[in-house]
Amino acid sequence: MAGMKFEYDESGSTFYYFLLAFYALVLLPMTYYFWPTSQSDRIEQGKRKCHCDGCQMKRHLLKSFSPWKERKKKLLKLLFFVLWIILAVLLYKVNTIKVEWMDFDPYNVLGIDRGASPMDIRRAYRQLSLTHHPDKGGDPQVFQQISKAYRALTNEQDRKNWEIHGSPDGPTAINFGIALPKWLVRQENSMLVLGVYGLVFMVLLPVVVGTWWYRTIKFTGESILLQTTEIFRYFLMRTPNMSFRRILMILASACEFNRLQNPEVVERPSDNEEVPMVMKQLPQVNEKNKEPPFCLPYALKARVLLHAHLSRLDLNPNTLEVDRRTVVCKCPALLQEMVSLSMQLVACAQYYGSRCGHPRLETIECIMKLSPMIVQGLWENKSPILQLPHISEDSLRHFVTRKRNIRTIRQLALMPDSERRALLRSLTEDQYRDVMTVCAGMPQVDVQSKIEVIDDDKPEQVTASSLVTVTVTLTRRDLAELMSATSAQQQQQQQQQQKQSAAASANDEAGRNTENDEDDDLPPLVEMSVDGDAQQQPAAEAPDEDADEADGAGASRDGDESDGESGWDRVQEQLRRDNSLDTRSRTTRVVHCPMFPGEKLEFWWLYICDKRVSKLLTQPVFITSLDDTEQVPLRFQAPDKPGSYTYTLCLRSDSYLDLELNLPIRLDVLPAAEVPVKKPVYDSSDQDDADSDYDDESDIDAGGGARQRRGGGGARPGADDSDGGSTEYDYSE
Repeated sequence: MAGMKFEYDESGSTFYYFLLAFYALVLLPMTYYFWPTSQSDRIEQGKRKCHCDGCQMKRHLLKSFSPWKERKKKLLKLLFFVLWIILAVLLYKVNTIKVEWMDFDPYNVLGIDRGASPMDIRRAYRQLSLTHHPDKGGDPQVFQQISKAYRALTNEQDRKNWEIHGSPDGPTAINFGIALPKWLVRQENSMLVLGVYGLVFMVLLPVVVGTWWYRTIKFTGESILLQTTEIFRYFLMRTPNMSFRRILMILASACEFNRLQNPEVVERPSDNEEVPMVMKQLPQVNEKNKEPPFCLPYALKARVLLHAHLSRLDLNPNTLEVDRRTVVCKCPALLQEMVSLSMQLVACAQYYGSRCGHPRLETIECIMKLSPMIVQGLWENKSPILQLPHISEDSLRHFVTRKRNIRTIRQLALMPDSERRALLRSLTEDQYRDVMTVCAGMPQVDVQSKIEVIDDDKPEQVTASSLVTVTVTLTRRDLAELMSATSAQQQQQQQQQQKQSAAASANDEAGRNTENDEDDDLPPLVEMSVDGDAQQQPAAEAPDEDADEADGAGASRDGDESDGESGWDRVQEQLRRDNSLDTRSRTTRVVHCPMFPGEKLEFWWLYICDKRVSKLLTQPVFITSLDDTEQVPLRFQAPDKPGSYTYTLCLRSDSYLDLELNLPIRLDVLPAAEVPVKKPVYDSSDQDDADSDYDDESDIDAGGGARQRRGGGGARPGADDSDGGSTEYDYSE
């Protein structure tokens, strides 16, 4: 009876297969995820970069920090190159391994064709024996295979065993190869193997996992220290109403600016001299505040640096300027975390009531407004035009005069080119080109909203206490499109004015006899009025009323059949939108922010609020992928009382000042439909039969009373009789 035999790999052939499979399984995904990609130029091709002093300095600083990154990329590429060479060597080694296990084929061993005659078999055996016989100097193992093949073809029993079991010797032991080299399980190497095993799985692996775990538990999902979130939550609960400077003070107390918690922060002995000197130029730092953690040295230094950043003060480039870049880089993420914590507190307050303190709507909006202030390096009372390059506060006095009132970048961009160039006549051609380049790249967002109740038969009707879904469609365009459309319209108006002046001069020369010819030379504005009159055409004949009724009946039947499908489609579409928001990427446009030390992308906040009562209706959605068009669903519960309500749809940029949209939304709430309650209907005939049977039985027991009841012709159910045993029932609905 055949048995099983386990063998370790003597030659290492099977071990190479195992090693190749495991090595490729690790190398392929590691190469995909960790291959260093070249940093793509986020600025679109064909666009001219801004060459203002701030942008040039920023690009220089980014390049100065990039050598180590470039070196790291080269080292990673070299490492992956070596690893792939090892994979190629393993593939070559596996392909060159000789296969030791082969199916026994006597015809192949003797070198004859299948179906050869016994004479051919003997002739082949005789010739091979002369060559491979051990007495003739041949290989004994080869001759053994030749003899085995000869017996399998000449002996009937051996031939039968070969045809059934694959070997003329009959059933043999099954060999199972273990893909481990034999030296690995030798007794003299056992301590070495156990030592390596214990070092890897009992020392290195726990140390690596523990180090990663203890570093990870200090941060939130957005890489914010948990101690920072505790500080933010405490002050947001304590102070519902906060100004910009109060929020700035809380922001500067984040643990990310503490040397004990963030090794990136640098503390120098020169800070004791430089920070007080800068503080003298900033009267609103409030350095006398003794409340912890505002009074701690790291918080005071960060607060001074933030005030200096918003005031655009020049700092020591070797000390405080480096610290300013470190502090400012972390502020957008910290402000986003502060907004998220505010929404958590608002949700807790809605659940627990006034016992849980929460910030007001004005405070949350101040936090959102502080983000573009830090990105652009401007206070809230400064003109947003200062976001443009080469524009100083001295030149702003020409923007607001008796003749013009230019207060926003949009107003400046929509001016006629000649007037705009005259307004910026103090700039050179290159500087003016920088201004127009930045203006052309500013975002222009179109907002469209649709109000519906997703899981209702009539989604366009909002009833009391229903779940309202406002689907907001955001379309981002560059301000250059609006500028080109405005310039084309201005050119058209100039041409129309020229035509009007030419027509007026022709009329003066031709006299009154040419009045009929004047209509052919009118500007295109007259064509617009003709198109408008064309709308007042006579209405088409009304179709037959019977046909309308028939069509309406058919449509109602079709609508009843498709109501379920349409509602299910709406729910599925909403789920797809939610999943797309959950898996959104951070691909959007680059912000022009020379005061911000790093590369900043355009992000947006979108929410619905009630300005009258300072209440947030929806949680602010942080949009990170508005490159062209984005659909965002916002949900809130409708008021429980019918009526007309006006809310505000707010869109705020976290990167640009004066990019805020507040659009009113009118919500007409209808009374909730009453659920029809069906009254129970009783069958009076069944009840009459039951009562009559009961009365007959009682009459039989009473004797003569039964005969008297039958003689009376049958009494009304429920009527009183002398026995007094019946009950009156009311079957009226």
